[in-house]
Amino acid sequence: MDIVEEQEGYRWFDKILHRTKLSDKLLNFFVTTGVIVGLKGRAVTEASVVMSNIIQTVNNGFDGMLLSSDNRTYLYGTIINGIRLNNKCGYATTMKVFTSLQDCGYVVWSKGYRISKNKRRNGSVVFSDILVEIVKSHCEKEAIVKEENLNVVQITDGATNSIREAKRGEKVILNSIIRDMQNYNDFLFKQEVSFRDGVELSAWLCRIFKDNLKTHGRLYNIYQKVNYQTLSQLERKTIVINSSSTVELDYKSLHPSLLYDTELEVFDGDDMYVPDIDLNLVFGLYDGGVKPNYTKILRSLGKQAMLRILNTKSKSACIASLAKLLREDQELDEPFRQFPDVLEYEHEVAVALVGVMEELHHKVNHLFYKESSLTLMFYDSDIIMLVLKKCMDKGIVALPLHDSVCVPEDNKEEVISIMRESYLTYIGEDKHCVVEEK
Repeated sequence: MDIVEEQEGYRWFDKILHRTKLSDKLLNFFVTTGVIVGLKGRAVTEASVVMSNIIQTVNNGFDGMLLSSDNRTYLYGTIINGIRLNNKCGYATTMKVFTSLQDCGYVVWSKGYRISKNKRRNGSVVFSDILVEIVKSHCEKEAIVKEENLNVVQITDGATNSIREAKRGEKVILNSIIRDMQNYNDFLFKQEVSFRDGVELSAWLCRIFKDNLKTHGRLYNIYQKVNYQTLSQLERKTIVINSSSTVELDYKSLHPSLLYDTELEVFDGDDMYVPDIDLNLVFGLYDGGVKPNYTKILRSLGKQAMLRILNTKSKSACIASLAKLLREDQELDEPFRQFPDVLEYEHEVAVALVGVMEELHHKVNHLFYKESSLTLMFYDSDIIMLVLKKCMDKGIVALPLHDSVCVPEDNKEEVISIMRESYLTYIGEDKHCVVEEK
């Protein structure tokens, strides 16, 4: 199963979903028909939680679920919105229920495989048509309206990248962030969002922080059958919100713009991502065919250089990372290259690119090589949250894509105004705030 299938066809098995009368009813069917036997005490509750997962999966239109068969993932409490909860569904019962369903042909279960000593790929459980029909016969459409007990905020540990519990000093601000996210998710849930010939999109959002509540914080569309943020730019143009076609509005060159406005400096060039570089160094002879769009490629190169300048500790690390990108790009087949057939001498090009970007941004280059990307992402995520709240107050649906938003075409001009206003409110300056349609 590839990554696309994981994102588009499955939901994660949730170990803390509540036991319900409906899940008890479905469990009773499998017990009385002899599919599941030998349940006693707490195992009955845990098996009902498995049924609740199955009901949620079917009612949300998924083909199946991703399930860890590694018992270590069941030994620790689950963290929901910064709070550690005890798992309500144990490993032994979960494995027993799915084994029983598989033995009777109700599911096909791929248990995954070991990647390394400390990491195991999660397996998938695919539902049979018969199981889907049984579930549908046991529940009304409105029995489960939406997902419950899902993270709307995650804080990841920088050392392990695992989700961690909120610390005492974080809980007040965490509660405010949770409230904002829940309110906006409730607003989104009432809207009709689809793409490409009516495929339904669920726009549940989670805000993910790295290390602390002042780092990163961007919004991600997770737990969904189709993640709209992973659609190509062309596919995103087919998104429909409440029967209206949409446009994607973007803050142009946002991170360098934030540097200039927070430092009260003025950029005196034409484009923050287009380096003034010797074309003969970057572009070799282009032999026949259609000539590449040099300006577009230069801007892409400049943006890649700037991303690394802001996300590394040193100039040498930045150059090495950029040279690696250029080298790996050249090794791809031509249709997949970002810089097709035009680059030579990746190390020399990387050195030159970084040098000209330092010169282009000489007024703020004292801020370079300080690993500031995560802080700048926190700024842009806070700005986007302001945009979303202002849009919600006006009844406008906005789907965030990190530092841009997808909105109904009829609301384009009003949202552009909201985005500029939110930037000014947060930063206090807006000399370099440019909002454009992608």
